[in-house]
Amino acid sequence: IPDIDSMTEKEFESIFKQEFEIRLHNVMYSRAINQRRLSEKTRISPVMISSYATGKTMPTLYNIHKIARALHCEIDDLIFDLTKYERKEISEYPDLLYHIQKGGL
Repeated sequence: IPDIDSMTEKEFESIFKQEFEIRLHNVMYSRAINQRRLSEKTRISPVMISSYATGKTMPTLYNIHKIARALHCEIDDLIFDLTKYERKEISEYPDLLYHIQKGGL
């Protein structure tokens, strides 16, 4: 991922949509919830949920919040991937890294 300061707004939006799509799929899969059920729980139209899930549209912060509540996850679970941004920092803590690799603290 390029440095955010060197990106245009369109480049950032494109990356955000792709990353959100991946994270949304992962959380939905882990919660065993499909797009129709997510639409019902959030009251976001099925068309919009599909648009987010395919990376065609960038959701508003309000809708990200609604999705996170419906999926019982944090907004960060849908937006940020710490393994991409903090791998170096985490690797500096071998005890923490060991517990993460073993499946938790």
